[in-house]
Amino acid sequence: MKYVAGQRWTYQSRPGEEDSRVTILVVDDLPNYGVVVFVSVDGLRIRDASAPNGIRTQILFSAFTLDAIERSVVQLEGQLAAPDCDEQLRRWREAHDEELAAPSTKTVGDAVRTVQAICDRRNI
Repeated sequence: MKYVAGQRWTYQSRPGEEDSRVTILVVDDLPNYGVVVFVSVDGLRIRDASAPNGIRTQILFSAFTLDAIERSVVQLEGQLAAPDCDEQLRRWREAHDEELAAPSTKTVGDAVRTVQAICDRRNI
């Protein structure tokens, strides 16, 4: 498999966030979706009044379809130790089983833009 836990990738980020990176947390195979890639994203500059200093710098745990990741990532930069995210995965699966969570079909960059739009509406 091309994606494994701990990999750090560049991706098609928003302008001004070129130093942002995607870290693969878990790769899983789920019924109805196929391969789902769980990631964290750091190096962000999301305006958010509820974040320290008004800027959210990371998304800690998010799920994407394999196709969405394929359309997002650009270059593998390195391999870190596989992170421990069993608890986040367990909670995501519970939410999924209750039809409250699904992997994103958007690119990572588009998902970050969506988070910014949500924060902008909340900050009004």
